[in-house]
Amino acid sequence: APFANAFATILSARDPTSNLPHDSRLPLVSLLRLNGREWVPAAMRVLTLNDSGPSAEYLGKLERAAFLMRILCLGSGKRQTRFSKICESLSAADLPDPSDLYEPTREELRTVSYNLRDLYVRNVQVCKALLMRLNDERQSDALYAPPSSYTVEHVLPQRPKASSLWRKWFPDSEQRLALTASLGNLVLISPHHNDLAKNEEYERKKEVYANTNQSQVLLALTTDVLAHDKWQPGEIVAREKQLLDMVNRLWQLQIERPGQS
Repeated sequence: APFANAFATILSARDPTSNLPHDSRLPLVSLLRLNGREWVPAAMRVLTLNDSGPSAEYLGKLERAAFLMRILCLGSGKRQTRFSKICESLSAADLPDPSDLYEPTREELRTVSYNLRDLYVRNVQVCKALLMRLNDERQSDALYAPPSSYTVEHVLPQRPKASSLWRKWFPDSEQRLALTASLGNLVLISPHHNDLAKNEEYERKKEVYANTNQSQVLLALTTDVLAHDKWQPGEIVAREKQLLDMVNRLWQLQIERPGQS
């Protein structure tokens, strides 16, 4: 019964009417946005701890582990093996400190930093889940927004027209390709608005972003872009740094923007 109740709690995390505390609900909603459920047994174990430990802190560490494994591009088998070890440690007589559940190696952290430079190319779903998680830090009322309502949009288009202003703002093709894939260049909008935005100029894109359906929440990570008069390399680099700083604060990391030392 305790584990059945824990599983029911996980499934109800996205229900605004459930009585799950916000600090426990937040990592669970975030985890449920990921494909695969290798983290579920460990989360169930945490939720059965009752007063034996700070469950919200443990859930936050499970979320951290799950996302870092995805950014590392580990396959389902390797993720399952690592989470099995986490689950075993949570079942031990002496409960481990939350910070001891999972810690990437120095080499893995370098890989995380490297993979974040073009996460959309590596895994669209993980990229979207990460952007939504970062948005949660800024906008609590968007926590229950269904992931299916949003797609990842490139502000600087992936294939700008040869005659567009984009080509003038980004004349160096190598730099343009790198910045296009940057986290700093990505927003979340509806599939319909994504189709409307496509390769349009920046001013037109801002009009599309702002014209959100009343039934859909306009995400804070998207409204950030609306505040700019132009969208050139400096804006993308600054926003990428801002998002990486959020990742570092959220998961106690020291990731630097690629190219920094």
